[in-house]
Amino acid sequence: MDDRALEITKKLQERGHTTYIVGGSVRDLLRGLDPKDFDISTTARPRQIKRLIKNSYIIGRRFRLVLVRHKDQQYEVSTFRKNPKTVQTNEDVLESDNVFGSPKEDAFRRDFTCNALFFDPVKQIIIDHTGGLKDMQEGWLKLIGSPDDRLPEDPIRILRAIRFATKIGLTMKPNLLNGLTEFKDELKFTPLPRRREEWLKLVRLKSNSEAFIKLEDLGILETCLPTLMKILKTTDEKREFYKWLGTSPHYFRLSLEPTELFGIITLSLIKALKINFNEESLMEWIKKDDVQEFYKTELGTFKVEVTQIEQALRILPQLLSFEEFSKRGVRRQEGLISQKSFPLALTMHSLDPQNVNINDWINVYERWL
Repeated sequence: MDDRALEITKKLQERGHTTYIVGGSVRDLLRGLDPKDFDISTTARPRQIKRLIKNSYIIGRRFRLVLVRHKDQQYEVSTFRKNPKTVQTNEDVLESDNVFGSPKEDAFRRDFTCNALFFDPVKQIIIDHTGGLKDMQEGWLKLIGSPDDRLPEDPIRILRAIRFATKIGLTMKPNLLNGLTEFKDELKFTPLPRRREEWLKLVRLKSNSEAFIKLEDLGILETCLPTLMKILKTTDEKREFYKWLGTSPHYFRLSLEPTELFGIITLSLIKALKINFNEESLMEWIKKDDVQEFYKTELGTFKVEVTQIEQALRILPQLLSFEEFSKRGVRRQEGLISQKSFPLALTMHSLDPQNVNINDWINVYERWL
């Protein structure tokens, strides 16, 4: 248990507020995984939380919560909410999603039963209103409610279902699988920034290639990333793309920045398509209209990120020969290493375990820093 998350929970409980660790961190702890974040929910209102907890700030409008900063970490502390559709009056309504409720009401407004588990770190007990603990023990990923209702309500849950099933090794029953294919077209109408976040989280998975294969099998890639499916024309190209994509978690930390994650996708495509590894060929490929379309309108890659990837591709062929680099003068060496996109190029270069000079490059870069 994270010490600061425990401290926040205890302080709110001492002031009479029911407070739990919630959501993905509880799920991951139960599966023996290291949670990326620790989220907290409480009966305390945002202004009360801010008064009680140091270094806290109220953020959001559609969904108001408190962000607590501690060293290089941050913690989201939210007030328990209920489904706005069940509200008969405007009492306690701040914005569309700021309708306060009980812990049980909060649990039932979440998406999957495995994400609706609460943990009291003081009493060391699990609070389970939706049967999520039993579902996880039996290996099932279940929506709270009917897929016919919950998936059209928020189609992003389709991508989340694939991610959770892959990440924690759960199986989806036929009604949920059928719902994913039935409502997949609704994903096209969801905000691109939300889809972008899901693609990044999928690439971060240890079994990211498995997740993408599931998405293809269900026809979801054809719906959401149609240009990717056009770029990868043959079964062999798709197989190679998934293979190279799947090597990334074995060589990198899972907290990579978005540009690095998009860089991993880029190199996986280059390897799958067998693009010649020289600057001219790489630049010609990435400047193609369909490739640019894929990045900007399907993945949601920002213009500055695409520019950084392009600059990294100019550097990448130079990393194939460390011996040639060693023969350069100090000024020319620094000219290469000091380029803004050099770290990204080095990350992409490191994706290929056959590059025997990876450690040499890393050592040179670390010395330069």
